[in-house]
This record gives sequence, structure tokens and C-alpha cells, in this order.
Amino acid sequence: MVRITVVCDNNVVNPKLLPSWGFSCLVEVGGRRILFDTSGDGARLLYNMGVLGVDPRFIDTVVLSHNHWDHTGGLSSLLTINPCVDVYMPTPRNETISLGNGVYIPPPLRARYRDYELWEQYLVIDLGKRIAVITGCSHPGIVEIATSALNTFGKKIALLLGGWHLVDKRIDQIVEILRRLSELDIDRFAPCHCTGERAIGMAKQMLRDRVLDVGAGFSIEL
Repeated sequence: MVRITVVCDNNVVNPKLLPSWGFSCLVEVGGRRILFDTSGDGARLLYNMGVLGVDPRFIDTVVLSHNHWDHTGGLSSLLTINPCVDVYMPTPRNETISLGNGVYIPPPLRARYRDYELWEQYLVIDLGKRIAVITGCSHPGIVEIATSALNTFGKKIALLLGGWHLVDKRIDQIVEILRRLSELDIDRFAPCHCTGERAIGMAKQMLRDRVLDVGAGFSIEL
């Protein structure tokens, strides 16, 4: 069994948690705890972890999607408590990294953001017949990331969770991206963070009951 819990997000589904611009997600599988991104606020990251009963001392691995403050800002606070945790930064490479227990970091994708280029990586959890895909901001494009995961693993996507970075897209661009997503083999969508409220609302209209409500405190077992 795999449990995925959103620790930090702009929105909350658990009123006991604090909202925080950015994203952080905990993956628990086979007795291991993998933290994907650390949000932008270390104090809120640790507070939400405490409310959720997650001891930062027992995080085994941290995977950072890309080098933006709202995904890396909580890392230093975590390292003060757990200085020996393994941290995977997005660096150009061609190989897929296995974290064990069916969790993988595929090769990062290059993206153009504003006036510079960056590398962004995502997380894949092999569920057997399907995979789950977790993204940070999807600067390379959410369709491109989903397609990359499908091509790399050759399995249907059970869950596509994370930021899709549609907050600054025009309506026609959002419609086209959602149309392309609808054509991929994806069971459930869980957009949050930089997807933007407008795009999430449009996703619910176009993708209907396949779209889940996500915020800090959201948890799902696969």
C-alpha cells in the first residue's frame, strides 16, 4: 500500500493546518518516508508535519522538483532536525533513479521560465499495473510530464497530483491543455498549488468526477 499526503499547499482541506504558498507532499511506502518538495516556509512545513503526526527525524529522502523558493524554502528547517537525510536535486541526467519500494525519479525535463532555463524532475510510484505521478510546478508542461511518465513506464497513470502551472495561462491555452490531458490514460487528477483556481475549476468542468479536491491535509491510499 502507498499513502500520499499533501503537507503544504496554498489551500487546506484540514482546517488544523496552515496554508503556505508552495508545495510539499509525503509518500509513505514499504516503511519509507519520502518528502517531495519542502514548500516555501520551513516553520509552516514543520508545523503541518507536527499536526499530521509526521516526525521530520524519520524522513528518509527528500526529492526537490526544481530550484524555486516555494519548493525548496523549507529544506533548511528540515535539515536542522534531520541533517543526514538524502536530498535529490534536479540535475541534468539521462537515467532514472530508483529510491526503492517502487519509487522512481525519472530524468528531469528542461523548461523555459521567464528569461531563463531550468530543470524539473517529478516522482513516479509504481503501483503494479499502474503508476502515480507527482509534480512540483510542471514548468516543462503537465502534458509533457504525463507523457514522459507514460512513455518511460508503459503503464496507465492512476493519479496525477501536484502543481500544473496554469495560473498564468490564457483560457484557450488551459482548454487545450485539459483536452490533451483528457486523451491520456489517466484515472484521477489532483491539481493544486500553481495550477490556479480558475484552471482547477475548468478542470472540474472538463474532466468532471476524475478531479479531486486537493490542499494541505489531502491524503490518498493507492
